[in-house]
Amino acid sequence: MLLGTALSVSAIPVIAKILTEMGLLHRNIGQLILAVGSTNDAVAWVLLSVTSSMATVGLRSDNVAAALIATVGAIGVAVFVLKPLIGRCWTNSRTPRRQRDTSSRSAPPSSSHAPPSPRH
Repeated sequence: MLLGTALSVSAIPVIAKILTEMGLLHRNIGQLILAVGSTNDAVAWVLLSVTSSMATVGLRSDNVAAALIATVGAIGVAVFVLKPLIGRCWTNSRTPRRQRDTSSRSAPPSSSHAPPSPRH
């Protein structure tokens, strides 16, 4: 059981390299393949931790519960902490520097009326 679980873990970098060479990495099918491979790996690593703890200390419900709680905790940290943090960093890195510099300065007070429209 341990060997079967260990062999179910895929090599995401190899999958990404193959998709890149085939020109499919940025297409929907390539993104789907990477997402499914990553999900499969996450489940496989949880199962590997459970089966390895079963092999060393036997099957106890507290070991299985600890592995599942740690996994749910890691997913929670990734979704609620790392994802927003990476999103902010990604947005800042994609915003041109001049625009970031001007947006950080305070804007002059706006007048109470709009500027007159040009006449034709």
